[in-house]
Amino acid sequence: MAVRAAKMQKLENGQLVVTWTGLNETDGVFDSGAPVTVGGVEGLTAQFSGNFDTSVTGLLEGSNDGVVWAPLKDVAGANIAAITAASALTTLPLIGSRPLFMRPNLAVAGAGDASSITCILSGSIRL
Repeated sequence: MAVRAAKMQKLENGQLVVTWTGLNETDGVFDSGAPVTVGGVEGLTAQFSGNFDTSVTGLLEGSNDGVVWAPLKDVAGANIAAITAASALTTLPLIGSRPLFMRPNLAVAGAGDASSITCILSGSIRL
């Protein structure tokens, strides 16, 4: 398991974009994203894309201590998760809970084949 670095960009339009690329799963061994703090950002959304094996789920997780992690919820109370590439591209959930740290993680149900997934967070920086 590798921890993939986050790339943080502040765009000219006042948006913050956080991207984790190369989240991989091969034979049940999976990566997570390095935790980030995104305080001062409003309207934060999440998106997963890439090659999803049928047994892999991309999750967005949160923690207040950087040790214990739990799935983040959207504003309707559902876990922010992408089960397939199709589901990843049809939803752009607004993140409802805002812990100190956030990261993407992969979960595998059974033995999986190779997956390569990208997770992007985006929101407006408060002035």
